[in-house]
Amino acid sequence: MKSHCGFPSFRLIDTLGFGDSENTTNYDKDRIISKQISSVFENKINSLTAICFVSKATNTKITSNQKLIINKILNLFAKNVLKNFICMI
Repeated sequence: MKSHCGFPSFRLIDTLGFGDSENTTNYDKDRIISKQISSVFENKINSLTAICFVSKATNTKITSNQKLIINKILNLFAKNVLKNFICMI
C-alpha cells in the first residue's frame, strides 16, 4: 500500500442510499450502485483491504434490511472477502 507522509493511504467508497428500502425504485438504484462498485473494482482498484459496514450506535442488533445490504455487498466479491469484512455498530 502506498503511503503519504508516513501514513497509509486508503480509499473510502460510500454507498449512499444503497439498500434504503425494498421498493422498486430503490431496488433499481441498488442494481445501478452494484454495477458501479463492480466496475470500479474491475477497472480502477486492484486490491481490497477491508469492507466496513457502519451502523448507528443506537442500533443494538443488525436488522433484516442491514443483513440484506451486507449480503448484497458480499455477493459483489469472491467468498474469501468475508475474512476482510468488519461490522462497526
